[in-house]
Amino acid sequence: MASPIVPARPGFTLIELLVVIAIIALLVGILLPALGEARRTARSVQSLANLRTNSQMHTAYQSDFKEQLVNPFDRSTSLRMCPDTSLTWLWVVGRECNQGWPYGPPFSTSGTESYGYHWIAHTLYYNADRDSRLGSIISPGDRALAQWFVNNRPAQGDLQWIFPSSYWYPPVFWQSSGRFTTASRPAGSPANRYFIRRNRISDVLYPDKKVLLFENKDYFARNVVQWNNVRAVTRVALLDGSAAELKMADVIGETSSTPTDTQPLLPPSGTWNPGASEMDGYLEYGQPQGFSWRYNEPAYFWATRDGIRGRDFTRR
Repeated sequence: MASPIVPARPGFTLIELLVVIAIIALLVGILLPALGEARRTARSVQSLANLRTNSQMHTAYQSDFKEQLVNPFDRSTSLRMCPDTSLTWLWVVGRECNQGWPYGPPFSTSGTESYGYHWIAHTLYYNADRDSRLGSIISPGDRALAQWFVNNRPAQGDLQWIFPSSYWYPPVFWQSSGRFTTASRPAGSPANRYFIRRNRISDVLYPDKKVLLFENKDYFARNVVQWNNVRAVTRVALLDGSAAELKMADVIGETSSTPTDTQPLLPPSGTWNPGASEMDGYLEYGQPQGFSWRYNEPAYFWATRDGIRGRDFTRR
């Protein structure tokens, strides 16, 4: 008796499988960059929202203090009853002078400038309802700062901690414009009272061109770069209440030591150079804590020529 004929089972040939795999690989290659760009855009939007939130706090401060810009300092070198009257101090809330943050030698080589990295911890960490601002001070891409808070959990709810932010507040807002008129700004010291000045919103000539807060790195670039790098896209809050992305290539392209119609901005007043000893040691915001910085770079936004009266950019 003849064996029954068994029909061939349907299946894919090797060539068909290879074609399908090639199509899937092609689709993945097309979709992955798009997904990466969508993720970058979403994180950038969140960072801009953080900047607007913090900018609104500054606006509320101005309303409460007769248009004064945020400034925790006093021009006097002997504040309250501090044990060392040669320094300018900021106090940790509730501790007076027995636990504070001194500005000036031998601690800070840049004087009160270093307040700009920790401004929210000193001044605006809590709102009137005592709600923590922690969620709005860490850029979605700032892994080092996020890890810092993991390693220092008490800082998340203790107002007595001094901690950094992803968004920096430039010293031009609490110092005299006269400090920023030359190519290299003079050092702040007790002798010149750190150039501290009570600036008001009315002192600003270009509110829509003045950077109030800026993200200290382009965290969403393929390779993270510092805000003042020519390759950076820097997210900023402006004094008029808006937030924006600025291409540093455009800002640098507008800058010249002899301004023209096409290059209308003067270079910053010197470089950003607190130095590793200050960032790593006194400020605890350097390499030992997981942060990395490039020094001796032009201090765009940080030391704008003409200070509070100057422009940080002309177009965007």
